[in-house]
Amino acid sequence: MDRIDEFLKSLLNKTKEERDLLREKEHVCPSEETIACYLDNLLNDTEREKTEEHLAKCEDCLQQTILLHGLKKEIIGNGYMAVPTEATELAKNIVPESSVTSLINIISEFVGNTIKAKRGYRLVSYGSIALIVMLSVGIYSVMITKDTTIPYDYDIYNTRGGTPTQLDELTGQANTETSLELSMNIIGQRKDTDGSISRVTIEEGSILQSGDKFKVQFKTSKDAYVYIIIHDSLNKANLLFPDPGIKLSNNVKANSSHTVPAQDRWFWLDENIGVETVFVLASESLLDNINALLIEMEDADEPEKKVMEFVKDKSSVVRAISFRHIVR
Repeated sequence: MDRIDEFLKSLLNKTKEERDLLREKEHVCPSEETIACYLDNLLNDTEREKTEEHLAKCEDCLQQTILLHGLKKEIIGNGYMAVPTEATELAKNIVPESSVTSLINIISEFVGNTIKAKRGYRLVSYGSIALIVMLSVGIYSVMITKDTTIPYDYDIYNTRGGTPTQLDELTGQANTETSLELSMNIIGQRKDTDGSISRVTIEEGSILQSGDKFKVQFKTSKDAYVYIIIHDSLNKANLLFPDPGIKLSNNVKANSSHTVPAQDRWFWLDENIGVETVFVLASESLLDNINALLIEMEDADEPEKKVMEFVKDKSSVVRAISFRHIVR
């Protein structure tokens, strides 16, 4: 664990009373450049101390910094971060692929004064520039993701459904030997500060907030046994459907749409922020050892690979949607 990790963790351990006491002082939030440079260890001692003093008393900046620190480590570990195609197209309009020089010049011009220091321009790394872009325009990558066509319509909220990602495309593993087809959507609901309820479009790479609610909708081309698993930011894998506490059949009929949970019930997001993934598995036969898969997913660095290994040679198919969970 590096020094920034230790510092951010120490702030999370502070009690609510301690944070409220620190917040009583009037303060000005640091710029995007400052946060990015802090995470890239580019601040001098005085600037770093001032930034950390602010993070100790500003909950919003602390949560944003924790999120960006996690994003940075994920990018370093994976080399990229997948995003919806719409965001990628926006990135193409802002950042041409011609050269790093053009990249820096255009981003500097786009961000404007946020990248300027009083003594002139601060020399920042590519990682810092990427973080500034994330803060300023909400672009999380320049990698195109395949937009999978949903083979059926749904109009519960009169909005476009999610974009399922085929896990075999992500992991390079082959499809299982089955003619079974599966499609999925995630539909969401958010309670706004004024008490009104708004719809949330949940796609691959979407950003959701603690307290948001969601349902999973799916359809199979053949009679099948369906399982829904969520892998959360704490590396916990839980079976959402069939509900382990209720003895209901998960054997669904072909070409019929199903929504889980049904009627006016919803799944909801707790306070544990991070990346979460919803997996939908469909199999022509009953999967008796699904609990063993949950355990293997929690022990794995790449749980999606465990899912693909599990369904291999089982006449099964998998779909998944990942989203980023942040604090409200």
